[in-house]
Amino acid sequence: ANGKKIVYGLDTGSLVVRNILTGRIEFGSYFPNTRVNSVSCYQNYVVVGTTKRAPNGDKSGTLTIWNVDTGMCVVERDQKSTVECVAFSRDGTLVASGGSDRVVNVWTLMWALTKSNQSPFGGTPGMGFVKTKTLKNGHQKNVMSVDFSPNGSLLVSGSMDCGVVLWCLNSMIALKRTKHEHAVTSVAFSQCGRFYLS
Repeated sequence: ANGKKIVYGLDTGSLVVRNILTGRIEFGSYFPNTRVNSVSCYQNYVVVGTTKRAPNGDKSGTLTIWNVDTGMCVVERDQKSTVECVAFSRDGTLVASGGSDRVVNVWTLMWALTKSNQSPFGGTPGMGFVKTKTLKNGHQKNVMSVDFSPNGSLLVSGSMDCGVVLWCLNSMIALKRTKHEHAVTSVAFSQCGRFYLS
C-alpha cells in the first residue's frame, strides 16, 4: 500500500499492516470466525475478501475497504457466498471479486461515480460498492483469483475447476478459456497488458 506498507491477511481472521522501513505493525484488525482470503491495494486503501464461518457450519463472506493510514474500515458489504479473491483496477474505480458462487462480480466504487477530485472515500457521500457486472458461466467451481488488465478493459479469472477465463468487461463475454491439469489458484496480467499468467 502506497509503497511504504505491506498488507496481509491470515486464516486466523487477522488483517495486518506493516511498515516496510521499520518492520513495525502499524495496525491490525481481528475478525472472529473469519478467514482473510485475499487483499488488494490502491493508494492508501486495501480491499479485503473473507470467509465467515457460522456456528452451524454455513459459510458466507464479506467485502471491506480499509484506510491503511487510519486503520478505519470505510466500506463493508456482506456476501451470501465466500469471497476468495479480490482485485482493484489500476485506476481504483473498480473492484473485482470471486468466490464460492462461481461467478466474477465487478463493483464500481461510489466515490468514482461522484467524479470527485477528493481522495478516494474522503468525505464523499454515499461511499460504497455498486455491483455493475456479473460474469457468469465461466467456472464450475470456486473462483480463486482475478486481475484487471492495465487499461481496465479485460479481466482474467482462475478457478478450482482448473480453468482460466479471459473476459471482455464491456460485452461481459468470455473471450478465451484455458484448461490446466490442476486447480488454478492465481492469475495476473503483465504490466504491458499483452500477457496474463496462471
